[in-house]
Amino acid sequence: TALRAAIPAWERALLALLAFTGLAALALLRPRLPTLPWQPLQPTAEELIRQSVLFALWLLLLAICLRLAWLALKPPQRPETIKHQRPPWLPEQRRPQPVPRRPNPGELLEVFRRSRPGNRPGNPGVSAGAGWAGEQGMGNGAVAVAASGRSEVMVGLVGRLRIGADGTGMGERATRGLIAYLAIKRVPATMDELTEALWPGENPVKTRQRLWKAKRQAQRLLGGALVREQDSYALDRARLHIDADELERLRATASPGMDELERAVALTREEPLADVDYPWADGERRRLQAIQAELLERIAKVRLEQGDGSEALAAAERLIQLDALNERGWCLAMEAEGALGNRQAILDRYTRLARQLDERLGLRPGLETKETYRRLLGQA
Repeated sequence: TALRAAIPAWERALLALLAFTGLAALALLRPRLPTLPWQPLQPTAEELIRQSVLFALWLLLLAICLRLAWLALKPPQRPETIKHQRPPWLPEQRRPQPVPRRPNPGELLEVFRRSRPGNRPGNPGVSAGAGWAGEQGMGNGAVAVAASGRSEVMVGLVGRLRIGADGTGMGERATRGLIAYLAIKRVPATMDELTEALWPGENPVKTRQRLWKAKRQAQRLLGGALVREQDSYALDRARLHIDADELERLRATASPGMDELERAVALTREEPLADVDYPWADGERRRLQAIQAELLERIAKVRLEQGDGSEALAAAERLIQLDALNERGWCLAMEAEGALGNRQAILDRYTRLARQLDERLGLRPGLETKETYRRLLGQA
């Protein structure tokens, strides 16, 4: 791209001719200044109005001529794409020749495979057929893994954004935003959409270069999972393991087992998208927190049914931390305190809940909370 004048040369010449002709005419036809109050001879009111209107009209025409002259001398500039014309002496473009089919690596391995010296028929204790079958099975498995080229990359959206099994964090804000935006969007995003999401309101010429840098860093982390489709980018979710997707899967599970419960506990300990500070991440953060709250309520109920009051109390505390005005978390916490035999803790929790509801909403605890409180006090 290059900056070119927004007005063609011939239009600029016409503007210059018109402007200087007008200036010359205005210089010759310059009207007298309106009569000032301190001058000895004062005209009538109609004459004074006529002089003022005529002088104002002359000033307006003078400003128009000066503006036209400025546009002719300093026209505005606009970016244009430089297109190079194809030289006429080059030969005509030929059709692309079909690429011959490459041989299957598995077939080549079978053709050139040789049995190992230790597995030859002459060696005692090892049959030739067994040695051949073992090598062939191992070779085909290696070829299948190499040909598939698919490896699962761990992407963590709960807590700080992490890539890989070791939970590697990323310091670049734009790289974190790019990966998080594509993981949230789930469909391809154009380059203009990505630049506006990562650098809203900034110059597109500069943000395109920053987007290219962020894309290269993300590709080093994600490998082939970052896919380009024409002018758009997307994540190949078949090559990724995203913990936010696992959260949704755990919520959809009717009766989770112990392993799934442990995984759900691990996925509800931190705030989602903790280090992604873009406005578009707020909605997804609230959605994931709602899923976390639902899972925490289920975890606390299951732990109470199993008689594990400590784990149920931990889940209820995390639910209260997510939403302090959600009475279900307080009820579950009081249930856990009752299972642990802490009568004073039940009283303290109900008092704190009533005070927070009154100070922040001007309300009192609901009927279900009151019934839970009275029932637990009667049992304690």
